[in-house]
Amino acid sequence: FLNKSEWVLQIIQWLEVTINCITNKWSIHHCYKILNDSYIWQDLYSKEARVFWMHNTGPIGCLPVATIKVQNPELGYLDDHGCVKSQNHMAVRFNKKLKHSIIQLRAELSEFTITYVDMYRAKYDLIRNAKEQGTLLSNQGQWTVTSES
Repeated sequence: FLNKSEWVLQIIQWLEVTINCITNKWSIHHCYKILNDSYIWQDLYSKEARVFWMHNTGPIGCLPVATIKVQNPELGYLDDHGCVKSQNHMAVRFNKKLKHSIIQLRAELSEFTITYVDMYRAKYDLIRNAKEQGTLLSNQGQWTVTSES
């Protein structure tokens, strides 16, 4: 048997697996299978876990790994903010299914509290409204944030 800190670490790793399915190029079907595995939830329940925080995946089409090598993209390949459209569409589809799965889990496991956090929207809003967030300026190794307004 695992001690409490070991199984908490396993829970965190398992939940992180569900969030990173797309970036690891696993099949979406495999990801939902992990999320909906009743054995995992029963095991968590038996270990007295009752409260969960789950966030969706962010706009993966905006990650540097997705955009750094893009040169002369075809019209429509990138969105207005320089993000790969198809990857962000995939993330949005994944997030919709994830949210639906969590709604189902809430209904089936009423003794659990499952909080869903929309990280996609939070991160994409930062990207979309970058100019309103200010600009980083370097002054001899010290960074300051300035606002254009």
